[in-house]
Amino acid sequence: MNTQVYVIGVHRSGTSMIAGILQHLGVEMRLDSKKNRLEALRFPSRHDPYMTYECQNLCNINTRCYEALCKDRRRADANMWKELANHKIIQRIKKYIRQRDAQNKIWGAKDPRMVPFLPLYRPFSSNMKVILVRRNIRSNMESISRRDMIGLTVAESIVKRHQKILDIYEQDETINKLVVEYQYTKENKEKTIKRICEFLDIKQTEKQMEQTIKFVR
Repeated sequence: MNTQVYVIGVHRSGTSMIAGILQHLGVEMRLDSKKNRLEALRFPSRHDPYMTYECQNLCNINTRCYEALCKDRRRADANMWKELANHKIIQRIKKYIRQRDAQNKIWGAKDPRMVPFLPLYRPFSSNMKVILVRRNIRSNMESISRRDMIGLTVAESIVKRHQKILDIYEQDETINKLVVEYQYTKENKEKTIKRICEFLDIKQTEKQMEQTIKFVR
């Protein structure tokens, strides 16, 4: 049985850091095909010291979900996915998961746009595991404001809307999940990495652990 690991969190909350940890531990974050190889990973920018570890194909699917609803992340809510339950985008999600399953027994996917649409992926994920990434609301909104050049009020609304959805996932006992916190991870690298390994039942070598610890900065 395949294992699908979804890294879920607000934009600028540390999802790239967690996705990078997974990649270093051997959880493939890319859709590894000739068509997607060059666009699979976005590289660090002045706003983000980490590769974003986002597959462009996945980003396109989630962007399309917003477009189909004529909404954007500023209007995200916990029930919007229901309007897409019978939409043709479901076939793209199903195909994406099948492609990933065919390539890796355990693989990861990360895109903050996915937060309100996680329930659409669940029916096709045979062994879904979710890593919920949290960050202090003030720090999160300030980071979004700087990167996207938007006001703090707008950034705060985005963060709080997404946090409400994350709260629902965190309280849902049917979701197999691990909650990690951005600042705690940076201050307790080895401990967090070991928690992730235990959650995913991954056995890391000493070298992997050293390299992964070095990656977190």
